[in-house]
Amino acid sequence: ALVVLAYTLSVCYGLKQYKQRIAIKNHGSAEMSVFRYGLDKWQNHLLSFVVFLEYLAQYLRYLTKRSENQKLLLNQNVP
Repeated sequence: ALVVLAYTLSVCYGLKQYKQRIAIKNHGSAEMSVFRYGLDKWQNHLLSFVVFLEYLAQYLRYLTKRSENQKLLLNQNVP
């Protein structure tokens, strides 16, 4: 079921801008299939999402370290 869902999403996504983005070769066929075009676009979006999540995790780690350091400073300097 997951394979069918992934295939269907790739084809549907590929059809959105397929004719505008895919060049036609000299012999009349397209450079890539609708499925391949959609799959490439989904992969790019998923990779971008993974990079976003990594940056978000780094930022959250930075915030937690910063708040821990602020608590330590407060505890040390407040009688």
